Amino acid sequence: MLRQVALVTVICVPSALASVDPLKEYLVLLRVVFGFSALVVTVIATMTRSRLSPISLCVWDHAAVLLLLKAGCSLVLAGLA
Repeated sequence: MLRQVALVTVICVPSALASVDPLKEYLVLLRVVFGFSALVVTVIATMTRSRLSPISLCVWDHAAVLLLLKAGCSLVLAGLA
């Protein structure tokens, strides 16, 4: 999970730096990528019929964290506006 977040944050930097307002563009890109990743993970978990695991992290936890990261980006963007 941490590697995926680090990869996404590094990949979004060049695109954001090319814009007029790099911070807002960066947060918008992160929000879109985290939302899309959460959607993909949810679809995969649904299609494979993954179960919730009470003792370890599972794919549903991964989707929840991605949605929380998307919500965090949205809150920061709302604060900047």
